[in-house]
Amino acid sequence: MSMNDKKHAQGFTLLEIVVSLGILSILGIVLTQSFISSVRTSTKGETTQEVVQSGNYAVEVSSRLLLNANTVVSPCTSGGTSSSSFIVTNPDGQNSTLGCVSDSGVLRIASSSASSVSYLTSNAVTLSGADCTSALTFVCKIIGDGNATVKMSFSLLQKNADARVYEKASFPFELSITMRNYHP
Repeated sequence: MSMNDKKHAQGFTLLEIVVSLGILSILGIVLTQSFISSVRTSTKGETTQEVVQSGNYAVEVSSRLLLNANTVVSPCTSGGTSSSSFIVTNPDGQNSTLGCVSDSGVLRIASSSASSVSYLTSNAVTLSGADCTSALTFVCKIIGDGNATVKMSFSLLQKNADARVYEKASFPFELSITMRNYHP
């Protein structure tokens, strides 16, 4: 074996190993960050979907109730009257109240008719606000043709207080309905 053959048979130099480890470390960091970001985005998406789905259900049921109501029991003026709950008379003659209810520390939107209470938001989300009076707002206004317009505003957020900042979801909702069967 000649001296030149020994030189080539020795393996990698220290510099080659350090450079290779540096490149592999950078690739590992990039791949790990990409994976963590993907997991965070997925978690945030699922949480946001839950909040939006609950809010959309509350808006849909509330709009049906308001559109089909015969009369407004809550005060309604031409200048607009604001309240945290809203009472209407249904076509069957029974009163229904839309409002905020505290359910084991969770502020939820509920519809109360006769002796039953139907929650319109899930217990996985809560209304944002310190209490029911600041969490849900109804504004009733008599418009030019004598019809009533009701505006409902609220924000929902994820109930889980332990969630990390990137997992928290909050979403505002607003509904404006001109009542078609309104009779003052």
